[in-house]
Amino acid sequence: MPAFQSFDEFKAHKDEIREWLKRNGVSEHDLDHVLHCLEAGIAELYGERPCGGFMQAILKDKLADAVFSADDTNIKYLKQYLLFVHWFIPISALEWYRKQGGKNGKGRQGYKLVDGRAY
Repeated sequence: MPAFQSFDEFKAHKDEIREWLKRNGVSEHDLDHVLHCLEAGIAELYGERPCGGFMQAILKDKLADAVFSADDTNIKYLKQYLLFVHWFIPISALEWYRKQGGKNGKGRQGYKLVDGRAY
């Protein structure tokens, strides 16, 4: 799977992401929940819609905040969330998001890469 440069790319690879999550220990029972949270985080990152506090903490690399805001399912899969962010989200997108202070609320465009520059 590539690093996702847009929310549309993420959506186009959902089946592959589902398989990656299963290979990395996410149970069939929890799969939809974890996939939904990842989708919400990617949507926030690329300016589609805001996500919840847990995914904001993951994107901001604030482990304590992630632990304290995780529900029972998310706490089980913290490692998988962090691996996903490390392998499949461009560092330039994460750096941009963190400089913005996180929370990409309504009216903010989200991360865009144009000619190698983050906007």
